[in-house]
Amino acid sequence: MAAALTDEEVSRAGAQRARIVSLLSGLVGGEQLLVIPTVPGAAPPRAWPVARTEEYRRTAMRLLCIAGLGGLPQVSLPLLSADGAPLGLSLVGPRGSDRALLRAAARLCATAGEGG
Repeated sequence: MAAALTDEEVSRAGAQRARIVSLLSGLVGGEQLLVIPTVPGAAPPRAWPVARTEEYRRTAMRLLCIAGLGGLPQVSLPLLSADGAPLGLSLVGPRGSDRALLRAAARLCATAGEGG
């Protein structure tokens, strides 16, 4: 599919990504983190119809692509649950904040383990 893209399509996508990077840079920086669910809910059951599973996948990709598009570090922590299954909470940090993000995640996990 990628080989079939035109130069114009690639250029438009590059411009759109630059806008996304700029927007995300305004949301996270310094000590600020973006906190989002990793996916929209608990893992879908095997018995779900294909169409419903595909809708879940599309919705999940909207959350999963944020850090990648912005070139930002992300860590997912299974601190929550939904429908009896673990649900990840994602922390997204500024570009180059990988170690600081891991320290923040460790602090959050330690706090959650203490019951609050």
